[in-house]
Amino acid sequence: MQNKLAWLRPLLIGVLIALLLAGCGSPADTTAGGPSPDPAGSLAADPVPEGSTGAAAGSGWPREVTDAFGETVVIAAKPQRVITLSLGLDEIVMALAGPERFAAISEVARSAYSNIAAQAQQVPETVTGDLEHVLGLNPDLLLLDGFAQPDLVAQARAAGLTIVVTDLHDTFAEHLENVEFIGYVLGEEERAAALRAALEERAAALAERVAAAGQGKPAPRVLHLTPSLYVPGAGTTSQDIIERAGGVNAAAEAGLEGWQQISLEKVAELAPDVIVHDEFDAGRLRSEILEHPSLADVPAIREGRVYEIPSRYLTTLSFWNLRGAEELARRLWPEAFEGVTFEDFTFALD
Repeated sequence: MQNKLAWLRPLLIGVLIALLLAGCGSPADTTAGGPSPDPAGSLAADPVPEGSTGAAAGSGWPREVTDAFGETVVIAAKPQRVITLSLGLDEIVMALAGPERFAAISEVARSAYSNIAAQAQQVPETVTGDLEHVLGLNPDLLLLDGFAQPDLVAQARAAGLTIVVTDLHDTFAEHLENVEFIGYVLGEEERAAALRAALEERAAALAERVAAAGQGKPAPRVLHLTPSLYVPGAGTTSQDIIERAGGVNAAAEAGLEGWQQISLEKVAELAPDVIVHDEFDAGRLRSEILEHPSLADVPAIREGRVYEIPSRYLTTLSFWNLRGAEELARRLWPEAFEGVTFEDFTFALD
């Protein structure tokens, strides 16, 4: 599936131009241009890959996986010095293994875009993908996402690094699959299974409340809008978040796919019931777009249903997107969620 994740701005640019990655969430400055495509495809390995040593017991080393580039990767022993260069992977590994298992973490993991900024401060080093720097940190595992450039990955492997590439995806269900796969790679199968079960339980509770709230009512039509008038259509992270919250993605309903830049006239034509945006450049969004006279009759604006949700919930390519669905659902169905608050995920490792 082709997702175009919007506007993760200059904090991500260092990761985008890094030696080993072409991107980690497809940032683009909203003042200058549009989003870039996210990786497409699916995991090339089962959570417990067929033929892996010790797969049944989950304790055997070495073990093999087939990664997203179709490479068979032998992991000699349980990784203790992991480097990740993608925020989605940072967040998954942090939940499964904690800060002590990182040799280094991506710079963006400490930023406002991150759901693990506090934990990332406990990792002694940050990296942007410079191969010499990575080699100097002596990692026993380098985890990359589907943006990784094959020729550069080959160079890193030739330098002796153990590299596993896994795609990052758009939907919560795919995030859960990644949790299991990465749990196997890290030797944390039990932790991954427990995390998946907890996340599924929380998602089911949300789905039950949303279903009850929406019974007999039309689903609100939601537009996720950026200050540069980019909107996410079908096949995007936002699509999954909106639908999980009980809404209809107005951009996808209109036939848009991926992230597309639209006009003020198109916003008026879409006539969303709800507009959602993040905190970045929110002032410009309000003054230049939401207060524009041509949009005065848009239902979301006329009825005051414009909501700000943190970017870290809406744009990260990890299971943390469930928090985005929870926050959006609370706004779409205020009566059903009156008095309900959602806590951020916490991970108490044994």
